[in-house]
Amino acid sequence: MKLDPRRQLMSLLSGTLVLLLGILAFLIYQSRAVEKAEAGTLAPDIAVARALTVAGEFDLPYGGLRGRPTEIYGRIMTYAEANDLLTGRPIAPNSLEIELADKQVWLILFQGNIVEHVPPVSDGSIPEKQVQHSQMTVVLDAFTGEMLRRTLLAPLIKFDVRTLSELPYPAESSFVVFPTHPIQTAEPLPSATAPAN
Repeated sequence: MKLDPRRQLMSLLSGTLVLLLGILAFLIYQSRAVEKAEAGTLAPDIAVARALTVAGEFDLPYGGLRGRPTEIYGRIMTYAEANDLLTGRPIAPNSLEIELADKQVWLILFQGNIVEHVPPVSDGSIPEKQVQHSQMTVVLDAFTGEMLRRTLLAPLIKFDVRTLSELPYPAESSFVVFPTHPIQTAEPLPSATAPAN
């Protein structure tokens, strides 16, 4: 039984149309899932301001950012993605960090004057010193601003910033007071979906 060429063409066109509609529906679903995942997260300026506060805390024993950074980069991702970018390997299955793997985080990278305080060896054979770094990262919970990780990147290693977006230095109004750890907020912090009051 031979089909009419017009029917073959119509059948082919309708199959193609169904396929294209399926792809379009999938893409719309994916974009909405991403929007939903980022809804309620800290706005970029609030995340950068929080990361700046954490990066400049010199009361921590190993140092941090001195002065204003020359460049700021960042984006929202999962903790597992941030770990992969920072270490080049996945989180070890037996690590305590595995519980954070799916958590949405802000990975913020600063370039600038970063100083590490290296304590002396206890026997006095090596004195205290300061090591100059050019990059450091801060990983924050994307919803609460809780600091999850601070990393001073090795002086001879440069993080490839092409995986991140360039972010501006935040306005003074972005520097909100965050609760002390552990963060247990009753009110949501300013987010990308709700303007700050």
